[in-house]
Amino acid sequence: MRGFRDDLRFAFRLVRKKPIAALSVITVLALGIGANTAIFNIVDCVLIRPLPYSNPGQLALLWETEPELRTAPVTGPDYEDWKQMVHSFQSIAAGTEAMFNMTGSGEPLRLEGFSVTPKMFDLLGVQPSLGRTFQVGEDQNGHERVAILSYGLWQRGFGGDRGVIGREIVLDGKNYAVVGVMPAQFRFPELWGIQPELFVPLVIGQEPWQTTRGNHWLFVVGRLKAGVTVAQADAELRNVAGNLEKAYPDSNARINARVVSLREQLTGRTRPTLVVLLIAVGFILAICCANVANLALGQAVLRYREVAIRLALGARVGRIVRQRLTESLLLSVLGALLGLLIAYALERALLVLGPPGYVPSIANVHFNSDVFLFAAFLAIVTGLLSGSVPAWHSSRAQVNDTLKERGSFPTKAGGGFRDALIVAEVASALILLFGAGLTIQSLRRTLHLDLGFNPEHVLTMKLSLPDQSYPDDEHVAHFYNAALERIRAIPGVEAAGAVSELPFEGGNNGFVVIEGQPVSKAGFSGPLVENAKATPGYFRAIQIPVIAGRDFTDADSPRVVAIINQAMARRFWPDQEPIGKRFSRDRDQPKWIEVIGVVADTREFGLESPAIPQSFLLQRPGDARAAMNLVVRTALPPESAPRQVITAVHQIDKQLPVYRVTSMDEIVSRQSGVRRFNVFLLGLFAGLALLLASVGIYGVMSYLVSQRTQEIGVRIALGATRSAVLQLVLGHSMKLIVTGLICGIVVALGSGRFLASLVFQVKPDDPAIIALITLLLGAVGLVASYIPAHRATLVDPVVALRQE
Repeated sequence: MRGFRDDLRFAFRLVRKKPIAALSVITVLALGIGANTAIFNIVDCVLIRPLPYSNPGQLALLWETEPELRTAPVTGPDYEDWKQMVHSFQSIAAGTEAMFNMTGSGEPLRLEGFSVTPKMFDLLGVQPSLGRTFQVGEDQNGHERVAILSYGLWQRGFGGDRGVIGREIVLDGKNYAVVGVMPAQFRFPELWGIQPELFVPLVIGQEPWQTTRGNHWLFVVGRLKAGVTVAQADAELRNVAGNLEKAYPDSNARINARVVSLREQLTGRTRPTLVVLLIAVGFILAICCANVANLALGQAVLRYREVAIRLALGARVGRIVRQRLTESLLLSVLGALLGLLIAYALERALLVLGPPGYVPSIANVHFNSDVFLFAAFLAIVTGLLSGSVPAWHSSRAQVNDTLKERGSFPTKAGGGFRDALIVAEVASALILLFGAGLTIQSLRRTLHLDLGFNPEHVLTMKLSLPDQSYPDDEHVAHFYNAALERIRAIPGVEAAGAVSELPFEGGNNGFVVIEGQPVSKAGFSGPLVENAKATPGYFRAIQIPVIAGRDFTDADSPRVVAIINQAMARRFWPDQEPIGKRFSRDRDQPKWIEVIGVVADTREFGLESPAIPQSFLLQRPGDARAAMNLVVRTALPPESAPRQVITAVHQIDKQLPVYRVTSMDEIVSRQSGVRRFNVFLLGLFAGLALLLASVGIYGVMSYLVSQRTQEIGVRIALGATRSAVLQLVLGHSMKLIVTGLICGIVVALGSGRFLASLVFQVKPDDPAIIALITLLLGAVGLVASYIPAHRATLVDPVVALRQE
């Protein structure tokens, strides 16, 4: 320990003696360690740490599957059968989304929530911080008027009043008693993009459609029995689904089931992105270590005479190596301390700047002991990696030869290792640049997709008409007619309409029967058709072009008519005129719907999902009490119109919440938000890798020139031209760069299949991207090499030979 203390004191003296060199090493290592620590912490929180539930490894989601859907909600009757027939689970619980207008206390609020069966919270293993959870029997008609608040809603809507238990709140015009408040740290599994603020009991059977096997609307959570795996539960559930298909061939034909672990469900989409980022920052750290090792190797060679004197005075080789490693570890530890600050700043930036859902809300990202242990581990590893070879080279100093040298160091030392480091740096930089190039090209393809509509100058907002205030068709019709009339009268409004589902929002889908075409006996056959409702003026407001036929008019109200998209026309009436054709959503007792128009395709499930068949029915009185989107096209930027539109709505009903106020440009931008952010991050890391690699090349070539100054002077004295000297130095450098490029291309092509999941309409082995990245990195390497090479041509042979 006394020897280690002496080595440490000596290392501190060297830092004080050469602060600029030490600061350079500390900064480079801090960048690498900080980036790795930040990404590791997010990966740890999302993919490694247990979910915030009791025994989370036992939790799974149970889905049904349809021919065109890998995961589909579950029907009410199938859920009831599963409870009796599936034995792999201790218990299962169900839920569905529930939206509420809360009124009676200040400004009306629109709340996202879930209706859940009473066992849901016990199954998750969480208890409220105030009050209780739902009790058995509260999922029956007449006993369901109770509610549990999220911690956020309790703070925002009730000021954190602990006397809220037992208080009645008004949801959609009905009184509910508050029975519980969930803890602040509680995160309900994020399903269907909803982060619930409120929970109410689920009553299966309140509406006739809830007890129909053809209606899929429930999500189901289960807790596996001890010792039962997800695969075993999946096999049993598939067997049960097969039995139900035999028992109910009309409704359950081709309906299967699958079990997915809760972690896989919540983080499956995020995992590939986080793994790629972790690999990217790993390459950054490798480049940092290579640069530090090159610098340390140069310093070791400069200190050959010092080492030779120590060895001549009786120092042991082990002591020399230990001293060098202590110096390297000291710089690494200081770099790690600075890296923790960088990691915290980078992590906060990722969470703040990242698009919604980039990091799953279930992951409570924060620094803990694992982060500090990881940073300490990186400090030790980087210290050993960047210091071991220089330390080994120091111990190889030949006492007699070194002391006889008239210069301060031998002309050849560690050259092969330095060359290998440059090759590794160039290869690593190329791999990162290749990944960034793929994501940039993918984003470019995404942004140039044909949307099928014009999002510019379009304002959207959502509203829902509660049954209590709008009990019949006449009241609903009066509201929408009056609201759209007032909105169209606002100065600057060019068009206005309403639709049940906006582009990219998905929605309600099902199978249809085509008049004159064979009807399958199976209830679920043929492609899915998205169902939406729209008012006259919607297509004009969002500028979806009418390809054939006509738009809705007020005169269509008594008729049952529809406008379909091109995908539906191609699927059901190829090479035919679809106008005048009829279809039905009811197979047993068809109610025919006449096609009056065909509009351009829009994407319902994201920018990168192809358009699927879709029909728009005229929004008839009483059809849309649940929720509709107002769509308003303005002459001015849409940000200037929300207050006027909301005022127009509240002039009709001041208790009606207006929510999700945004522009279509923002909705489109959110669709590419994750891809944009990935481009930003990978571009940032690739740029940093390019900078570090160029600095490394420059440093090594500068050192090489300084080592060979006497040789170059001799060559010039013997008649070598400046161009020959330039070619000598650049030739050595370009051999290393080309070798690194070749190695990087091989690895990049090998990783193409892994990167395929992160790109859109781009081949993972795109030769254009590989060629562009190779030329870019080669040019940067050439410039970094040219500066010291040019300096070599300026060597004065008289000065160089005088040193002899």
